Amino acid sequence: GSDIWRINFSDASANEKNSLFKSANKDSFTGLEDLESLDLKVILGDVFKRKSYQDMEDQLLSGTSRNQPQITDLDISWARPWLYARFMLFSVLLGIAFYFTFTSFQNPTILPGLIFISTFAIPLSVLLFYMEMNTPRNISIFNIILGLFAGGFVSIFISLVLFIKMDYLSFLGASSAGIIEEVGKLITVIIIFSRFKSFKWIQNGLLFGATIGCGFGAFESAGYVLNYFLKNPESLSDIILLRGICAPFMHVVWTANAAAALWMVKGDKPFAVSMLLNKNFLRIFVTSMMLHMAWNAPFEVYPIFRLFDVKQLLLGYIGWAISLKLIQAGLKQVIEERKKVIEQLAQE
Repeated sequence: GSDIWRINFSDASANEKNSLFKSANKDSFTGLEDLESLDLKVILGDVFKRKSYQDMEDQLLSGTSRNQPQITDLDISWARPWLYARFMLFSVLLGIAFYFTFTSFQNPTILPGLIFISTFAIPLSVLLFYMEMNTPRNISIFNIILGLFAGGFVSIFISLVLFIKMDYLSFLGASSAGIIEEVGKLITVIIIFSRFKSFKWIQNGLLFGATIGCGFGAFESAGYVLNYFLKNPESLSDIILLRGICAPFMHVVWTANAAAALWMVKGDKPFAVSMLLNKNFLRIFVTSMMLHMAWNAPFEVYPIFRLFDVKQLLLGYIGWAISLKLIQAGLKQVIEERKKVIEQLAQE
């Protein structure tokens, strides 16, 4: 309801203070701008603040036809996510409860619940982080849940087919999954989400990729947990702990980055195969592949403890650095579009 001159005035004053409006250096490999505007204290500022149950509900009420803000009403600064941390804490506590219940009673009916909670807890929390960071707030929780489960299955199915068709990559060993699975997950993102022209933002692609990556990673982890339990029941806690610790650095981030890179090229245009040859997309997509291949490669850097290595931390740091740069690029995209809309309104 603000007058146009007031909107313009507030934007002009914000431009002077907001470093998102300033150009930054780009790294030569991904082509993304450096994180000069990032302040982790801001992003994590609301994690420890007191929130009501109503606040938690409202945080998920976005993206529906009745809860989709106009672009002039969007907050164009870094988001302050917090719900993901509460969900993570709740899920981890619930997983611990399932584990001790299972080990105490040795009742096999508890095992499916334990596997489900332990393998979905962390990936879902990371997915919620991406959803809270989605500045346009135009994707509903319904779309996320649909993509999570349907996309999780489809991406695994496509990857299994690709493993058969691309068996010539077997000489790479476990690292071949870095090529095959990233391709399979990206194909799934394209199949499920690329037909929606209204989801044109870079951060939309980031969230779609995180959704598919979350489903794939959680289902894959569930398979690992079950296999390890059948072979050696005593290793159950080890594999659950390992997959939980590694989850924030793996499939969710790799696929989020790849899909965001595609959306950076696609925008509101219909998907075309030629987009996959765009160098801006390829640089980031290949990076996701390389991170995945290095993760699976049979070498270590320095063991932190018997289940984890510095290698995972280094690869995770690179993946998250790219994700945050893509979030920043998405913010700038929204800012530029918002500026155009305001100028059009001013002319009218």
